[in-house]
Amino acid sequence: MKKGFDSWGATDFPQADEYLFAYFNFNNFTAPYTKHKYFDQQWRVAGDKGYLRGPYSMWRYYCDQANNARWVIDGLPILELPLALDFEDKYAVKGIRTVEKIAQYGKTFTDHGIDIVNYTATWWWNTWVKPYDSYFAQFGWSPYDYPLWECDPPPDTVTPGRWTPDQIVMVQSRLDYAECGFNAKIDEDQATDAFYQKYKGGASPVLHKVTLDVPREADTIEITLKRV
Repeated sequence: MKKGFDSWGATDFPQADEYLFAYFNFNNFTAPYTKHKYFDQQWRVAGDKGYLRGPYSMWRYYCDQANNARWVIDGLPILELPLALDFEDKYAVKGIRTVEKIAQYGKTFTDHGIDIVNYTATWWWNTWVKPYDSYFAQFGWSPYDYPLWECDPPPDTVTPGRWTPDQIVMVQSRLDYAECGFNAKIDEDQATDAFYQKYKGGASPVLHKVTLDVPREADTIEITLKRV
């Protein structure tokens, strides 16, 4: 296992050594269309100090799901780790509507080729979602098709929902930890070696394939690439 951390408030931390990867809030807790005030600083400092970096997006029930996801997509930096979709909202309305909104949100990201990991805990998922999760099939997208970052720290770790143990790529191992070298509390995380090595090696780019028909008489082919 490889150790990392996530923090909404830490803006200074030691060189990547004991901790190797870091996740930061991309959007605000209470204002989903507002970037978190520390995100740009955290992202820059983590890059300078050698961390493999990832953002996480706070899902909120009372949003236009597709518009909120597109707002996140438009502002994301180049991803080094999958975007974590943080599914914990105690103000959500329990039931089929929550399942539908999660599906709308997640599908918008994956339809855009964004690599994701689900972040949730048993206390929330098993009450708000699991009793109704058979409806994911009806809405055309399921979080169970994507890996899990499980955020119930040991010894209370119980896999939420219907994810299988082999789908768990990260576990939050300690919460609100005041560690020497950080200027704010962090949550500690453990990632599987396979997950860390996959992204450390840059083995999961977003690949866009284009087929070109070239006339036989063409002596030179000029290609202009525009990233959109």
